[in-house]
Amino acid sequence: MKKADGAIRIRWYDTHGEQFHTKMVICKKADGTSYFMLGSANLTRRNIENFNLELNILLQTTEESAAFNEAVDYFETAWNNAPGRNETVMYEHYHDDSLLRKYIYRIQEFAGLSSY
Repeated sequence: MKKADGAIRIRWYDTHGEQFHTKMVICKKADGTSYFMLGSANLTRRNIENFNLELNILLQTTEESAAFNEAVDYFETAWNNAPGRNETVMYEHYHDDSLLRKYIYRIQEFAGLSSY
């Protein structure tokens, strides 16, 4: 967040002991081509480099496709807390500057031991 200088916005899923399990990336290109990736693999070194064999799928489509629009609707429902659904909170709510946690995370990610 510090390096992004406001160019990136982050919201946390507001869990109460459970893990939020959706993994999804949505990309809209200027030429109208769109991509979305979803599945069970976390976006960590452990999953991306096949240390933990899970599966994601990457779909190339257009912004007009029903599948793409359903993915965007799902994301926006959580991001914007649709009426009756308080799913996400602002970055500052769970922000943690702990150096110990930062170093533990870096070591786990480098070693491929992370579970998130």
